[in-house]
Amino acid sequence: LSDRDRFSYEALASDERLFNPRIKRDGEWGDCDWEVAYDAIVARLGQLSPDGRGDQIAALASPSSTTEEFYLLQRLIRELGGTSIDHRPRQIDFSADTAAPLAPGLGVDLEQLERADAILLVGTNPRLDQPLINHRIRKAALRGAQVMVLNPVDYDFNYPLDEKLIVRSSQLSAALGGIAKFATIDAALTASVRVELDSFACIDSYKSIAAKLLAASNAVIVTGNFAQRHANYGQLCTLASIIAGAVCATYAQLTDGANSAGGWLAGAVPHRGPGGRKIAKAGFDARQMFDTEHAAYILLGLEPEFDCLRPQKTVEALRAAGFVVALTAFRTPALESIADVLLPIAVFAENEGSYVNALGHWQSFDAAVRPPGEARPAWKLLRVLGEKLSLPGFDAINCADVTGEIAALCDGAEKPSGTVSPIEIGPVPRSMVKPEAVVEIPIYATDPIVRRGAALQASFQSAKDCVYLNAATAKQLGLKTGAKAVLTSDGVETVMPVVFDDSVGDGNFLLYAAHAGATALGSAAEIQISRI
Repeated sequence: LSDRDRFSYEALASDERLFNPRIKRDGEWGDCDWEVAYDAIVARLGQLSPDGRGDQIAALASPSSTTEEFYLLQRLIRELGGTSIDHRPRQIDFSADTAAPLAPGLGVDLEQLERADAILLVGTNPRLDQPLINHRIRKAALRGAQVMVLNPVDYDFNYPLDEKLIVRSSQLSAALGGIAKFATIDAALTASVRVELDSFACIDSYKSIAAKLLAASNAVIVTGNFAQRHANYGQLCTLASIIAGAVCATYAQLTDGANSAGGWLAGAVPHRGPGGRKIAKAGFDARQMFDTEHAAYILLGLEPEFDCLRPQKTVEALRAAGFVVALTAFRTPALESIADVLLPIAVFAENEGSYVNALGHWQSFDAAVRPPGEARPAWKLLRVLGEKLSLPGFDAINCADVTGEIAALCDGAEKPSGTVSPIEIGPVPRSMVKPEAVVEIPIYATDPIVRRGAALQASFQSAKDCVYLNAATAKQLGLKTGAKAVLTSDGVETVMPVVFDDSVGDGNFLLYAAHAGATALGSAAEIQISRI
């Protein structure tokens, strides 16, 4: 079902594994012992906190970090006086953060998903992004469920579709708003929400989807990975919640990474503490922390040039910072160009901790093998750093102590779901005249582990340095198959071959990120295309 997760084990023996702490002195990298690395970090971070400059420290973690790693990282930042902590490097719109549930998730058990009689998929390709969820949707479809999709690309689903809307990327929320307008005709809405929905267009396909949802007795609305990366993600979440409320459906959010729910519960978000607790001052999110100058950054399990939605902007901000610490399993020239200290960490089979799945179940695990060289589980490194900085709350003896502390803070918490609290919908997105970028993350490039699975990279699903568009859009741009297009982002140009692909919606062009040929690209809304 998921070769991505089975064959990524090859990364454990990668030639790029980091075996020892490394430190940069006078521009030169060299191995060092743990005490030297810790002392350098304590000296630099410690001098910011007493000066009241703790808010100049920001941290960004991989969404596949363990719950314990999330918890200790956010505690480290906040005890130092910082507020900027996040685990969503591929998200660009955070406007619905304050209205978000305690943690994103399915809001429905898998058996109920199988029994759904109507499913609306928005901004998602679950067959590649979430294969186990896709399997349950397929079982529902084979039992007679009506499956409908709203996407910018006509993805290859392995079950029949009853409705299919392929739209311009910018019009994803405009189409969902049109569906919401029909779905809420008889719903009790506030006057302001009714006025906002009335501004959305009415077409027969929207009405048809809304009618199927209204007629269903067990409907599910799903937003996926592409939706999370969308410039109007907050609006998509709000509209999906409104529709779900009107048709008595469940709204499910599929998110990036293996442990996004754990990140939210552990407090690795800028506006909430562990267990969803309110904090006095919200920090910068994963976009803002690189738009605003910081003195120091801590990276956990990330390769910014591949894992951040705006790699060029992110790398520039990191290079401009005074100090960067990277907790990483791999050593690369790109990471050495932005960091000052590298700390070797364990990866999945060598690590211990817990994940929280989309159903809210805590899944703990122990290490199967010892980490190589001097590598250590990241939670241990964070605990030692907190202790050496004389911060409270870093006295855990084992990983279970940290797990228990988080679990106590989350005791009685609501299960992960998709539904957001009522907020303003916002204006209808304008339709663009020029073609729009659709940026996808290849299935075998989602994280540093998968990218180092040699067998996966040799497959046909690996990333290609091409731009894909249909014949009509190519004609609009004056492009022919085999020609080359210029992609401009943040003033940087990237040249890619053109490939015709009729699955790409009219007015869209499809790009793949998270590989070497795409590091100069920004978020989808910032990319322009032209012919040479």
